[in-house]
Amino acid sequence: MAAAASAEECARALTPAGPSNQSSDSSNRRNGEYPSGLVANAEKRLGVEKGDHSVLRAKATTIKEALARWEEKTGQKPSDAKEIKLYAQIPPIEKMDASLSMLANCEKLSLSTNCIEKIANLNGLSNLTMLPLGRNLLKNIYGIEAVGDTLEELWISYNFIEKLKGIHVMKKLKILYMSNNLVKDWAEFVKLAELPCLEDLVFVGNPLEEKHSAENNWIDEATKRVPKLKKLDGTPVIKEDEEEDN
Repeated sequence: MAAAASAEECARALTPAGPSNQSSDSSNRRNGEYPSGLVANAEKRLGVEKGDHSVLRAKATTIKEALARWEEKTGQKPSDAKEIKLYAQIPPIEKMDASLSMLANCEKLSLSTNCIEKIANLNGLSNLTMLPLGRNLLKNIYGIEAVGDTLEELWISYNFIEKLKGIHVMKKLKILYMSNNLVKDWAEFVKLAELPCLEDLVFVGNPLEEKHSAENNWIDEATKRVPKLKKLDGTPVIKEDEEEDN
């Protein structure tokens, strides 16, 4: 199977639809596997037997290998590129290794739909403004401080993040997509109020959101604690003074 399908075809087959990390697949890989819908799509595109996931169990792809594939596909040098897409590698990437240090000019680095457990080795990415890391195995955001002075968009939906310790260093972060994680306490959520530029937050699918949405007070309670938000879960936030003006 692996010989019959190129890495490019595998990546394309497993890439979730749409520009963000929000997916229509209700399976959010809580069991540590790829969502069933993505795997089924891969099986269909690659013409393999249903349930034959051997390509997903092979030795992990390294960042160096993924960059080599990307360079071959695009004809660009990674060290010169402003946008690099390493999402949905087959086999998946497990570690953000030191090879990332060569990406000094990169402004957007896509690493979604892999099996990355830790954010690491971002120190050399001094121009990074956008980092999609959705559908991985992240349990925290340690390591993100390396790009705290430049990052404007962080996509970390469909991970296993419960705590937001260290988020305060993201001084330029405007957009945070972190749906379908494990945040359950207001004590963690209020840390987002320390982000001076945060305007757009997607938080649906976290236990905290689910509880308060069931009580019909999620938007009120969330925007009270993070009052600078302009959009929450895709819906514009209307302030009381704006309602009075209208």
